[in-house]
Amino acid sequence: MKRKLVDEQWDHLMDLCQREKELAVGDHGKLLRLLGKEIDRLAAEMGFTPRQVADREFRAERVNGRIVRLIAGSD
Repeated sequence: MKRKLVDEQWDHLMDLCQREKELAVGDHGKLLRLLGKEIDRLAAEMGFTPRQVADREFRAERVNGRIVRLIAGSD
């Protein structure tokens, strides 16, 4: 079964957030800024509010392992 774009975007967003978290403990300022910009861009493209993006609060509803709804608040 072919994966939906939203599933691919979600996985990429989660990977970026995990990488950002891992790099935050070291001295990787430039790389963190680049990762942050990519997270901001992708999350906004997916419909998350500016507050959710700033707080890194991303949630999705899954059914049978597939994303059926992104939970984006009203900001």
